Amino acid sequence: MGMRNPTTFLGLTLLLAAPACLMAANSQDFKEGGMALYRAGQYAKALDYFNNAVQADPNDWQAYEDLGDSYSKMDDLANAKNAYQKSLQIHPNNPTVLVLLDNLDDGAAETSPSTTQDNSNFNNLSQDHPALAQPTPSTDQMGNDDSQTVIIRRRGRFRRRPVYEPLPVNYKDGLNPIDHARIWAKLELGYSYSQLGELTNAANNLNSGAYVNADPGLPIAYTGNSLASNSGLHLGAELGFLLNPNIGIAFGIKGIAMNDFTANVAYQDSFNDFEDERLSPYLIPMTMDFYFFLPDAGGRFYLKAGAGYYLGSIHLDETYNYSNFYNQHESTATENWIGDLYSGNVGFQLGIGREFAISRRFGIELYAEGRYAKITNFRGTLTDQDGNTVDAALVTGANKGVVDFDTPSSVGSANGENYTTLDFTGFDVGFSLNFYSY
Repeated sequence: MGMRNPTTFLGLTLLLAAPACLMAANSQDFKEGGMALYRAGQYAKALDYFNNAVQADPNDWQAYEDLGDSYSKMDDLANAKNAYQKSLQIHPNNPTVLVLLDNLDDGAAETSPSTTQDNSNFNNLSQDHPALAQPTPSTDQMGNDDSQTVIIRRRGRFRRRPVYEPLPVNYKDGLNPIDHARIWAKLELGYSYSQLGELTNAANNLNSGAYVNADPGLPIAYTGNSLASNSGLHLGAELGFLLNPNIGIAFGIKGIAMNDFTANVAYQDSFNDFEDERLSPYLIPMTMDFYFFLPDAGGRFYLKAGAGYYLGSIHLDETYNYSNFYNQHESTATENWIGDLYSGNVGFQLGIGREFAISRRFGIELYAEGRYAKITNFRGTLTDQDGNTVDAALVTGANKGVVDFDTPSSVGSANGENYTTLDFTGFDVGFSLNFYSY
């Protein structure tokens, strides 16, 4: 017996075919259908489609994001937050969803476009992400508050709040991202040169035979040699703060270890009297510098200038035998004195350098720096082999032409001595590893 009503037959066919078609639909089909309803303002119906999309493909993070958008439009913040969190579980570090969740955590039920943004750009974005007031902020102009904020409605009032991009930002001003880093840190290593004039003069006087021993009882004749070096190595660290892409300020500390000064004298007498001396100069500048940057696409060139406190240290190790000086009463009067003498003074520095970006947060740098620092009045405590101590000062003998130590009370023109002045004026060259924070 045939079906007499074709319309009834067609309706039954569609009714029976609908479940099959529904089963055949995939996540993408449901998302497209849901988005069409969403854009038409039918958020409750869109929810059904997006729920079907996540059921069809539980790993579709975009479907969970769309589901969260629909719940957000309906002010169902709890379910919106749950949907966004599921999206992040599948696709971590999604900057859009991170901002959406941040807004929800702040109690933002609804957002409104910033008047400083292009309206068409906002409208296109807000159709897809209703809880996001504007796109993830670009930093086309650093310091532009409007480009780094969204407008949210909280407790019935619209408020401005900052948005932070968790992923690398694509800057559009032609500069490298490191040129926008608000904080930088450096680890420096390189070669150092210092004049150290009085040590050099002392070595020359000894090596040229111009050393005159004024101590009573000691012979004038001697053999020996001395070495003085202007070279050394340095290791430093710096923490800097960018005020704008062209200006910065930094605080640094550096350790400069100069090569040793040595002097070895053998007196021409029958008692084998001698003097062996080793001085190890160190310099620790603690500085503040102002930077002027010339940023570009590959990094930045800079000039800097500043001042600081320069702490100097001299490690002294001296051994001598003055048997003749003691009128032969102590045939084994060998003394060994060891200790550190300190002093400091204000110094100044200038520098140039070039930073090369390796990544957004890491770079290398080549630099050259000049410094002016003269330090005198080195004083400290020396200890001998028997544990005896003595207050000592680093002195230069006006009539000896050598650098030695004596008690501070003996320093003065009456004794032909004055405090040694070490001229650490010189330069540093080297490279650094740089780290950047935004």
